[in-house]
Amino acid sequence: AHPESAIGVAVNLSPKQLYEAGIIEEVCGALDESGLEPHRLTIEITENVVMHTAVRRLEQLKELQREAASSIVIPA
Repeated sequence: AHPESAIGVAVNLSPKQLYEAGIIEEVCGALDESGLEPHRLTIEITENVVMHTAVRRLEQLKELQREAASSIVIPA
């Protein structure tokens, strides 16, 4: 199979999960344990999470994308 045809994984994060202090480490650990390449991971969050997320959480999302995910998707 062509390397670009590998399947990715999309994971929904709940508001509760997003507010957990160790969420970045948890996602990175899951990637390490599973062997999934970070660019194959898409993290999905709801609009509600974004609208009610403080600046700290937005920074956390940016760090999560840098460290562990190819993209963060907010479904319409």
